[in-house]
Amino acid sequence: MSRVQKLIVEVVDARNLSPKDGHGTSSPYVILDYYGQRKRTQTAARDLNPTWNESLEFNVGKKWSDVF
Repeated sequence: MSRVQKLIVEVVDARNLSPKDGHGTSSPYVILDYYGQRKRTQTAARDLNPTWNESLEFNVGKKWSDVF
């Protein structure tokens, strides 16, 4: 039986982001791409110091697992 290996990335927070909307705020989110697997956090509406506390999970292919 083969084991499925996962890479879990925890996106916690960001601080002192630059305002980007012209009104002194920003609505940031994080996009991660791991070998074509793209994941995105929720959008933090009008927040220059967002907290996500999200875990994004990626499947790890055979090439990565062979390294370890």
